[in-house]
Amino acid sequence: MNKHWIISAGLGIMLGLGAFVWVHSQSLVFTASQSKVDLHDMRAEIGRLTGRNPQLALSSNPYKYTENNQVFDRIVGYGYEALPLIEKEMTKGDTYGLEKDILAIAAERIAKVDLKQSPYRWSHAEEFVRAWRLHLQAVPSEVERIAASEQSRDEKIKSLVKLGAPAIPYILEQVDQGHTDMAPALRQLIPESAAAGLKAEGDAAAYKQWAQEHQEQVELLRSLVSQAVREPETNKPS
Repeated sequence: MNKHWIISAGLGIMLGLGAFVWVHSQSLVFTASQSKVDLHDMRAEIGRLTGRNPQLALSSNPYKYTENNQVFDRIVGYGYEALPLIEKEMTKGDTYGLEKDILAIAAERIAKVDLKQSPYRWSHAEEFVRAWRLHLQAVPSEVERIAASEQSRDEKIKSLVKLGAPAIPYILEQVDQGHTDMAPALRQLIPESAAAGLKAEGDAAAYKQWAQEHQEQVELLRSLVSQAVREPETNKPS
């Protein structure tokens, strides 16, 4: 009798501990998912980098601070999912410092764009927010313009690639409508980690299949553009 009671009590304790561990682990997962992009983390990482290399603190070049930057690499590793989080962090408050410049660089790295070479140039984080939104607003009409243009196939691909990853949903639409000459641009815009099986000169059917398999990513990019269109910036390109 006592033996059975001890065994039952032991099992109860084990189950209780197991439930506690499960709930605690879920809480940790939730917390981590809510802080994928955090200005405090970036500030701390800048402090770590300048502590190890005091000469770095003398540099005003934000690109220098992306080298060996663990937080930067982690954010870029999140891919498209990080883009709306970056914009949210960058629009917090009314100050724009080095940590936001680094977030801007991360956004460009993820999106495969170089806005400094586009009509929407930026030199600091505040300008980047404007440039990023203006670029997103222009993407759908630019893809349509390129599709209808008399440019050569190679010129079209080059122009599309400059638009970056936000153009992917709209290029897919054009490919679906018969502009198969635009498909190779997708291969240059899709991350290597998600492009397994796609060839640079792959047929349109392969890209349609990719879009179906990565629908969540495609729709996330589309939602970024749609939001920018709904909340337009009024500033014109410089």
